[in-house]
Amino acid sequence: MEVYIDIDNNNLIVDRPGFVYSIGTPKRNARAIQALKLDCEKELITESEYLEAMDKLQKNLI
Repeated sequence: MEVYIDIDNNNLIVDRPGFVYSIGTPKRNARAIQALKLDCEKELITESEYLEAMDKLQKNLI
């Protein structure tokens, strides 16, 4: 699966239906990280998707 950032709409998207995380502010970024962790723990997304999403999120925050 692909993970990408939609810069125009401030979304981090895991290429599965319904897995869109709002980013762009510190509060939204923190919520996205928390949601990603929970989705990974519940096995709704794979660990590789989680790691890729976290990597893209960290690169976008720099």
